[in-house]
Amino acid sequence: MGVVALASLFFLSHDPGTRPSPTRLAIRINHNLASAHNWTLDYLAGDTSHDHQTITSVYDRLDVYVTVALAGGEVEGITVSRLGSPPLREKMEEIGHLIGQMRTMTFDNLDQVADGPTTTEFESRFDALYIETKDNSR
Repeated sequence: MGVVALASLFFLSHDPGTRPSPTRLAIRINHNLASAHNWTLDYLAGDTSHDHQTITSVYDRLDVYVTVALAGGEVEGITVSRLGSPPLREKMEEIGHLIGQMRTMTFDNLDQVADGPTTTEFESRFDALYIETKDNSR
């Protein structure tokens, strides 16, 4: 489901009285998802310009965005209503679950930097999970 489609459905399902900004939130989720993916692979390849703490903060932000999308509220000047549509809630919960899998996979492998570059197998699995998460968040 594209960002615009998700945002449109999100907008239609909002509670009256709250000005939703689902498109901005969806864009932030996708941007941070790409950052987490790219910075993790860079870090595992030996580029430590984005360290463990920076990568952790990106995953923390993603968790906040998903929580705000589900419960409603405000984050970084973006105000959204609680997702009321059951299909959209399921979709956002799935995105949260996939982000959690990416986080686990990332931190299970960050310590491998000392042992040399990451394996092709990890990169393939991590890329596949990223693509699935990104496709679900569109």
